[in-house]
Amino acid sequence: MFLSTYKNNIDKKGRVSVPAPFRSYLSNLGYNGIICFPSFNNQSIESWPQDRIEKISNTIDALNPFEEKKDYFATSILSESINLQFDSEGRISLTPKLLKHAKIKNNMLFVGQGKTFQIWEPTAFEKFKVQARKKSNINRASLKWKEMGEKIMRKMEQIILMQKIENLQNNCLTAMEKKLSRVLGHMNFGPILSINLKKTITQ
Repeated sequence: MFLSTYKNNIDKKGRVSVPAPFRSYLSNLGYNGIICFPSFNNQSIESWPQDRIEKISNTIDALNPFEEKKDYFATSILSESINLQFDSEGRISLTPKLLKHAKIKNNMLFVGQGKTFQIWEPTAFEKFKVQARKKSNINRASLKWKEMGEKIMRKMEQIILMQKIENLQNNCLTAMEKKLSRVLGHMNFGPILSINLKKTITQ
């Protein structure tokens, strides 16, 4: 995953070294670069692995081809995306358009976002981080462990199902025992033989 925050300087040719942990994660995914596009949520550069871009592309492609929002998303993300490959020193060359969008001049922050990361101008990010902390505190109750909740629900459903099966088995066994008792009660096998027959049949 892309975790933590790193600060690196940009050289005169617009090249910057991508943090080693980020490159290592991408390498494990089989990639030697990153896809970047201007964020339409804030003043930063979105940086996504190839599979993440393919996923959002498939989501956009699934929209109604005659709806305007499909064109909006495709234009905002796909048409603005650029595939930046690492050089021998692990650097990428950010385009003037990307740098202008994020208002980056001399240095930048690589901000881990889990499955993706963002590139920020340091001062702009510090301002955003203050707002993010406040909003996170307000909306913290909405952050739920969905996967864990689903596992618990499945486990509870399994327990309930097992209890129903066990109850059904017990009810069937009880019914058989009662029926057998009535049958044996009308037959003159003697008490010892009746008990043995009951044990044999119900086992």
